[in-house]
Amino acid sequence: MSTDWFGRKRIGWGIRPASWEGWTTVLICIAVGVAAYFYFWTMGEKLTFAILLTVDVAVFGGICWAKFDRKERS
Repeated sequence: MSTDWFGRKRIGWGIRPASWEGWTTVLICIAVGVAAYFYFWTMGEKLTFAILLTVDVAVFGGICWAKFDRKERS
């Protein structure tokens, strides 16, 4: 079993989920953002929403960086 959750895209620039763990991470990141929107933004807590969304994206980026397949394309 591979420990790489994200791999290089076949065409273009960037990364994509390469395993079920990667897809789960993407879905959790989206779910946290949507839940934060409906809970904080609709209550008028825009600063709290912005802080939580920034932390969410930073954690997601850190996970992507840690679990990215850095092997060169052949």
